[in-house]
Amino acid sequence: MTSVGDILRSTRVTRGLGVSEIAAVIKLAPYLIEAMERGRFDRLPGGAYRRSFVRQYAHILGLDEDQMVATFKEQYEDPEVALPEPVIDRRSKPRGLLWAALAVAACIGGYRLLSDEHPAPSSAKPPAQPEATRTAITPPPPRVQAAVQQQPPTEAIQPVRVAFTPTEPVWISVQTDGTESFRGTLEGPGTREFVAATRMTILIGNSGGLAVSWNGHPIGPIGARGEVQLLEVTAQGAHTVPRKRAPGMVPDGAAM
Repeated sequence: MTSVGDILRSTRVTRGLGVSEIAAVIKLAPYLIEAMERGRFDRLPGGAYRRSFVRQYAHILGLDEDQMVATFKEQYEDPEVALPEPVIDRRSKPRGLLWAALAVAACIGGYRLLSDEHPAPSSAKPPAQPEATRTAITPPPPRVQAAVQQQPPTEAIQPVRVAFTPTEPVWISVQTDGTESFRGTLEGPGTREFVAATRMTILIGNSGGLAVSWNGHPIGPIGARGEVQLLEVTAQGAHTVPRKRAPGMVPDGAAM
């Protein structure tokens, strides 16, 4: 059976994508992407994190995510072993509990005996509430409430708005806050806008055929015609992620 790492690596090479591009989208170091392709999942965080990274990698490459996760579980994850339940000896009870029960019974009996010998008069007034109790329920001073009301409101965080206007067919993949929002080809005329709370990552297959604006401000030029670029946009600005190899193939359906 072909390993999960071999499938991911061969598909990435076929798509013409570099390790650094995959690492930038998944938010992992490039050496961890290479470890996944070599089957060294022991170098990644354990548990559900590994399955999540495999699912994201398969999603970027256009593979069947559920099938890749199932294959990963079959090849790398061990079945969980149930722990034995602790054995509790219920035959013996602590002597401390027995003595405590006897003491409570003796106290109740003594109280009833004293009550029968000295009954309380019917006209007796209820005991006065202690001063400490009345003080404990006093509401907080007005100055404390005023200090709370004077706290300044929290400043709203400005969302990230990115608009794309293609001058010719351009293939893009848009990630908003770690979730893919769009993957396909844009064709003019017209503008397509996407919104993210904090961060947006865009893989562009034909940088010279796309005009990009961030929160109403033009960005550019991003790259030459036919050049693949990875663009990252936050509330502070936009920048391209450096590529470690020359532009090559782009995913199927991308315009060159």
